[in-house]
Amino acid sequence: MIRVERSPAAARQAAHRLVLYAGVLDNPAGQAFLRLMELLDQSRGGGTGSEPVWEAYAQLFRLLAADVELGTEAPVGDPWQNLLLERVLADENPFSLKAAASGLEAMGASLVRQAREDLRCLAELAAWDSEAVAQAVEAATGTKPGGWAALRPRPGAAGEDPLAAARRRTKERLVKASDWGDCLEDLAAHYRTHGTGLFGRFRAFRWDGGELVPVPHPDPVRLEDLPGYARQHQLLLDNTQRFVRGLPAHNALLFGPAGTGKSSAVKAVAHALAGTGLRLVEVGRDGLKFLPKALDLLAAASNRFILFIDDLSFEDHETEYKALKACLEGSAAGRPANVLVYVTSNRRHLVRQRVSERPGASTDELHPQDAMAEKLSLADRFGLRIAFYPPDQQAYLEMVEALVRQAGIAIDRDELHRRALAFEREQGGRSGRTARRFLDELKAEQALRAEQSRRADKALEPAG
Repeated sequence: MIRVERSPAAARQAAHRLVLYAGVLDNPAGQAFLRLMELLDQSRGGGTGSEPVWEAYAQLFRLLAADVELGTEAPVGDPWQNLLLERVLADENPFSLKAAASGLEAMGASLVRQAREDLRCLAELAAWDSEAVAQAVEAATGTKPGGWAALRPRPGAAGEDPLAAARRRTKERLVKASDWGDCLEDLAAHYRTHGTGLFGRFRAFRWDGGELVPVPHPDPVRLEDLPGYARQHQLLLDNTQRFVRGLPAHNALLFGPAGTGKSSAVKAVAHALAGTGLRLVEVGRDGLKFLPKALDLLAAASNRFILFIDDLSFEDHETEYKALKACLEGSAAGRPANVLVYVTSNRRHLVRQRVSERPGASTDELHPQDAMAEKLSLADRFGLRIAFYPPDQQAYLEMVEALVRQAGIAIDRDELHRRALAFEREQGGRSGRTARRFLDELKAEQALRAEQSRRADKALEPAG
């Protein structure tokens, strides 16, 4: 952290000198901080009493407490410093947008110089950590507040999200630096890889009613959580890795019966590559009519996107599939180079077919072959088609064993097989979903046994 002489007046001046990153303070916590600095500055000349200072401090504390205690990510440095850093990573300004689109080497010298100066101003504001603010409040009011340094987040999911991990690494480099301006190259590289704005903060989105809505807590499923389909997963992963590297890649259709893990495979691949700047955008069937608008929005961003349409199929009287077909190939605009379409379906050809449409069958269609070709042409526009078939008994038991081993559950192998097969019969079929549900049953049993054991041990403890 850059070392500066802290004074409320200097902090206010640093805030006023912000040019590119002025938006970092355009939020309730930023405004509360500036109000507190203003009152602390006035208190030095006897221009304000202790009550307004305490009110301003309380407002800032509440906002920082909500940001940390109600979240799941531990702050980097001080909670106030972490808030500033998060805003820096998400701020959309000429520097961050140019870095995301073209990199630092494409910028004019004036833009680079101003960005470096802004970072130094922000470092002056970040120097007001919990202890510095508490000392200033004590000097103004005679009472020292406890501060916010010991705020702690809620427990999060096991394993850090790849995008959150990338943000954390960049924030750590800044907070440890003696001069934030020296971290300009690291910050530009972060923008170049991960983007900025919403795409820099979230790795998954829903296209809802013609608008892009972030998904704050996307499914954290990983490929290693989905045993039994290694070949299919590798095909999808290889295709997606080529895409994020800017190499030719295919739109993909994953088809097969329900419960075989098609949707989970797409989410797991997107999770695995989120640290490379890949973002997942899920589109419901009702959103297909807005696809051109979605593609225009994504085309303007620097990130790469998987447009994910889950569990898709069409009846023979429905025509929405034509919008998807035009998106894949055939429209005048064409699919943006930074977008791939991944679709899952229980139907290999997506559109329902009738026996009457087969060659030689009796039908009132004048050209039945043309009708059949029209329906098959949608699936033909996916360069990568991956089949997910239900496992046989041996494969199902191997899935169960892998999941149980990964969860660290100790159980006799013969007992495991007997119970897994009984559970499969109750569920009405073998699938990856059935195997994962069986694992959930075992986890629940294990947790209940552990709780009963703790209660029994506590009952044996001597009173008093």
